[in-house]
Amino acid sequence: MESYKPRNNKFNYILKKASKVGFNQSYYIDNRALITYYYLKKTLFKNNDSKLLIVNLDFKKYVPIIYKDKYQEDKNAFNNILSYWFQDNICYESKLKDEIDTGKTIFILFDCPNYGYNWDKTYVTHSTCAIIHKKQCYYINPHGDLSGEEVCKWYKWNEKTQKLNYYQFDQTVDRMVISSLMEEMNISYYFGSANTYCGLALQSFDNYGCCFIFPVAIWFEFENNFEKYIDLLEKGLLMSVIEHIFIKNTNINSRNRLPILIQLTISNKNLTQYINKEKHRLVKNTLNKYIGYMTQKKIQEKINY
Repeated sequence: MESYKPRNNKFNYILKKASKVGFNQSYYIDNRALITYYYLKKTLFKNNDSKLLIVNLDFKKYVPIIYKDKYQEDKNAFNNILSYWFQDNICYESKLKDEIDTGKTIFILFDCPNYGYNWDKTYVTHSTCAIIHKKQCYYINPHGDLSGEEVCKWYKWNEKTQKLNYYQFDQTVDRMVISSLMEEMNISYYFGSANTYCGLALQSFDNYGCCFIFPVAIWFEFENNFEKYIDLLEKGLLMSVIEHIFIKNTNINSRNRLPILIQLTISNKNLTQYINKEKHRLVKNTLNKYIGYMTQKKIQEKINY
């Protein structure tokens, strides 16, 4: 990747390419983008002691369950949730709990159908991700640290009454879902910046719905800087990991002796300034870089679809 020079393709071109290969599609079997991730995992990142999983986290299924009082006693909403992974281009499924219980470091790409409600009575799909390491969850939503009452609500259209109802939580809906999931998996997860990306939305200037590319970029760079990022996560510096992924000329090593809180403050400030400066270019450049790299002829020719 270091020697790869991405092209400056326009949004329409790169999104059309993404759709054709499967980057922004929710099917798994024969998805060439997913197969490419696992080819890179097997070749480029073969020495990393980690596993990549895809998890379908349908908010229409899980939000109503975790909202009910009965859930506080039973806590079994995610008992049979599956994870998906590839070997030799074949898609396999296994219980997420079984994968987590192996104790390996796991990177999860969350595919989130029915994530939010639209004005036209349809639901939108979103993409987030998490790293499970040493019984800790580090969760990244490209939306960042949204605030306000609305992000704590999940809306549902009631066909019978023809009314719009909602479930309201104390935290953003996605964090509540992740928190409930991780609690059932016996994994520690906290809403603070050590375990949750609390910076400015990475897709602040995204007008095309390109959330899918950010978890992919984070996974690729996590694998590419495996030991370095594991060290940062163990120190509580998730924010610095995200900073280093998207601001390549940043020098986080020079801050090693500073208190953790100051390092987090610096990373947050740098990311905020960078995102506001780059605007839509951050989204477009991220698309071009990772989709362009993974769809290179010299990589695709080695994959026997």
